[in-house]
Amino acid sequence: MNALSVQPTSHGDMVAFLDKLAKFHETLPPGEKAILDQMTAAALNAPQGDVQGFGSNLPTLGGAFGNQQLLAKPYYKPYYNSVTSLIGRQL
Repeated sequence: MNALSVQPTSHGDMVAFLDKLAKFHETLPPGEKAILDQMTAAALNAPQGDVQGFGSNLPTLGGAFGNQQLLAKPYYKPYYNSVTSLIGRQL
């Protein structure tokens, strides 16, 4: 069996992913939006040891989540607001 190779994630990669995730968030019914919001909040709030399996790149999620270019997009704001209300702080 071949070992899974993971490429390093850049800040730009994370911003692009969150942009796509926010567009996807817009298409979901309320119950599914809540699931995505909870998953994102859990990833943003998890202690480093709990998400170690995802690699050392995950901390860039917090920096990318509050990216000003993303926040300027109208479809991103509802996703951002839902997630930050779950974690109880702005990023």
